[in-house]
Amino acid sequence: MNIILLSLLGVIGFVLFLKYRPKSYESILIDKEEAINISTRHIKKLTNIDVSDWQPYCMYWYDRETVNRLHNLNMLNRLRTTLYKWGIIESWRIRFVSQNKSISIGINADKEIVFMHVDVRSQEMGTNEINIQSPLDVIKALTVNNSGIWSKVKSTGEGERKEDFSNIRTYWYILEEEELRMKISIQVQENVIIGILSDTEILTSNMGEIVKKEFGESALNLSGFIGSFIATIIGILLLIFTDNAVYLKTPIIITLFTIVGVLLTCKEDISMGIINSFDS
Repeated sequence: MNIILLSLLGVIGFVLFLKYRPKSYESILIDKEEAINISTRHIKKLTNIDVSDWQPYCMYWYDRETVNRLHNLNMLNRLRTTLYKWGIIESWRIRFVSQNKSISIGINADKEIVFMHVDVRSQEMGTNEINIQSPLDVIKALTVNNSGIWSKVKSTGEGERKEDFSNIRTYWYILEEEELRMKISIQVQENVIIGILSDTEILTSNMGEIVKKEFGESALNLSGFIGSFIATIIGILLLIFTDNAVYLKTPIIITLFTIVGVLLTCKEDISMGIINSFDS
């Protein structure tokens, strides 16, 4: 009976997949080894640090929050080209690690830097050949080609932070295209770029509905997890305290079903956590 039920569920799941599967697109993600080599050259140029003999950890990266929101707004397919260029999809996040040093970098499909975090002592950085004195100098250092994203950003301001004698100067930029806006902040210390961060905004009047929907989905996911957990505990207690014969494999199977269900919903979080565990 169980075999028949599982087979029926499998057929139903396969039919639903064929009916609702997303459209397929040709990937423009660059090769992992190529991304590592490109990242090594970028880091050498911007920080004067040679990471060619450091241990690289790579993962495919996409901005899940932005992608999910665009999908809910039915804007994902229309803005897909922009998402490629901005590194929101089809990009790499690579972390180079050596002893107590770490450098993280994001590379989009056009081989441009879209993210960077340098965790290296300033005295370990050599003299950089790049002279950064203005927002334009930063853009020149990051520009790979004239059609890339760095050729389209606009400077919105700059400021300096001098606490702890760090002398970190921050440059702010904005990038707008179609119905998306990206705010970018770049940190420079001692003529070396040590950080590139960005925040993507969707220019739509329906964002309130999307936020409400996200809260609802989060509540449902949490309720489902709590319900499954309580049901599992109650099931095990019933098996233990009833007069029926209790077999060890029964509660184990029930628990495994719950664990597998939870792992399937947080797989991406686990992958991201493994790569970013160095920070912890």
